[in-house]
Amino acid sequence: MTQPFRPARRRLLVSLAAFPVLGIAAGARAEPVPERTVASAAELEEAFRSAPDGSRLLLAPGQYGHVRLADRSFSRGMVLTSADPARRAVFARNLHLDGVGNMAITGVDFATAGFVEHRGRMDKVQLGLTGCRDLVVSDAAFTGYIPAAGEGVDPEAPDLERHFALDGYARDVGIAVRDCTDVLAAGLRMTDLRIAVACEGSDRVRLLGIEVDRALPRVSPAPPDRWRPPPS
Repeated sequence: MTQPFRPARRRLLVSLAAFPVLGIAAGARAEPVPERTVASAAELEEAFRSAPDGSRLLLAPGQYGHVRLADRSFSRGMVLTSADPARRAVFARNLHLDGVGNMAITGVDFATAGFVEHRGRMDKVQLGLTGCRDLVVSDAAFTGYIPAAGEGVDPEAPDLERHFALDGYARDVGIAVRDCTDVLAAGLRMTDLRIAVACEGSDRVRLLGIEVDRALPRVSPAPPDRWRPPPS
């Protein structure tokens, strides 16, 4: 049964206003915040489409497949976070935001679950942001998957091409930002990635407190192979 949005306990609306990158009026006030808990990728997409302005979407513990959230702008903000901070939700494939405004993603993790054949360039991007504005991504871990021997292509094989998945080599991109304005990424941990953060055609992208381990290059000024968002 679909769970409706419900008023939560009165909480202080400061999670988004605390970041000057967002166009939210200063001066927080305490008032009920609508919340809804979801437990699957399909539920998340449906809940996002109907989410009231200023609400919170809570992710139940577990893994989530591919999710696309598009064409919503929130004057009072939107927060996507884990329902249980001790058992954080994990995006095991990728989360793509397209044309989204005034939203925070915090307290969730991204970890590619295993080897898959990429069907397009965006398949390798764990968090893709396209045409978005006023976004905050904070307190998240990004972990790529490195193909084991026999899963990919032998790196010593002849006639290798750039898009090949090579045994023992990282291939995932943590965050790819394209044609966005005012994006803040803060307090992130990024491991086993081909590229930690890729950015193209965007203004005022701020990176604060990013820990990168085994990702090269660490930050790319243009996404690999000039990736494009997937079709709707």
